[in-house]
Amino acid sequence: MLDALLIGSLAGILHVVAGPDHLAAIAPLASRRSGAWIRGFVWGVGHTSGVWAVGCVALLMQGLLPLQLVSSLGERLAAGALILVGLRTLVHWARRDEAASALRPPTTRVDVQLASGFGILHGLGGSSHYLGILPALGFSDPISACLYLAAFGCSTIGAMTACAFVMGLLSRPAGTRAWLAPIAGCVAIVVGVLWLAGPPARGG
Repeated sequence: MLDALLIGSLAGILHVVAGPDHLAAIAPLASRRSGAWIRGFVWGVGHTSGVWAVGCVALLMQGLLPLQLVSSLGERLAAGALILVGLRTLVHWARRDEAASALRPPTTRVDVQLASGFGILHGLGGSSHYLGILPALGFSDPISACLYLAAFGCSTIGAMTACAFVMGLLSRPAGTRAWLAPIAGCVAIVVGVLWLAGPPARGG
């Protein structure tokens, strides 16, 4: 059981830092205002919820769930959402609404809903199934499988929160924020387009 926890924790961290789509997804959200770590945490919770949902169904219907189909559909939705996030970031930057943003709370309800929904879409598709679900199906007992999924999800949340926090620190200076926001938005759009154009079951 200890090995399930350790392997799951390492897989969750690797899943976040090795996936350019994850960093491209959180960068626009982390570059606009303070409270970036909150949006990273919410994104991680949403992502983990999607992984756990598919993982529980996969454990209950082992061998019957079409993971390839679920992954492909989830990827398309996540790629489309990534493009929308990038466009939204560019619109905010083009409007130069920093003065108005300073009067708003650090993290709005829209930020939370966007991060949560985006995280869920990522959790439903892509490499989440290869690092988060398929290894769990390889354990001989259900307890170890559940522990693996739990460790994978918790480490994913922690790693994404840490990444968002660092990105938020980098965007604190006004000069940095001025160029980081459009770059983050453009990167998100490019990754989303490449993701849509590429073969299914990659990334996530």
